[in-house]
Amino acid sequence: MADQCENKCSTQDWVEMTWQELSPQIYKLCEIKCKSVDDAKDLFQEIALKFCVNAQKLRKREYIFPWLMRVMRTSRYDMMSKRHLTCAASNLRDRHLSYEKLSESRSVFAQEKESFVLNVDAILNGLTPVERLIVKLAYVGHSTSYEISGILGISPNAVRKRLHSAMKKLREEIKKDDIL
Repeated sequence: MADQCENKCSTQDWVEMTWQELSPQIYKLCEIKCKSVDDAKDLFQEIALKFCVNAQKLRKREYIFPWLMRVMRTSRYDMMSKRHLTCAASNLRDRHLSYEKLSESRSVFAQEKESFVLNVDAILNGLTPVERLIVKLAYVGHSTSYEISGILGISPNAVRKRLHSAMKKLREEIKKDDIL
């Protein structure tokens, strides 16, 4: 349907026809990838917005569906990253309640946990940016090697190899620093 409109109609008409053709597939994939219907709708809306913004460039492309799949993967990763953001404890404090002082044993545990998190961050910073991205996509974003390969533009075997070497580096650093 969108092919019929290739040179004969305006960009707006082309966007409408193409989106009507591809949107049911995209929405089904969003539902599969997301845990809730609301997340699927948010992801679908994000993809639609990026499609409309980039319509002029996309009209010259022969294959649009792979581009939409890549947008879905990156948008999903962005959503997962935003979901795991932390906020300052001072923002959570209720000003009307009084809090008991932590016992000494709990405060020691909190200090150990804080030092553990700092050590993990330092170890992750020891990886190359590509390795760090692959580890985050695989373990935080729950993406497969095929999905990561689509994002990075490398083969799935290269993704698995880099993930394996990154995890090997992480294990060596953990043993060396005796974190666990």
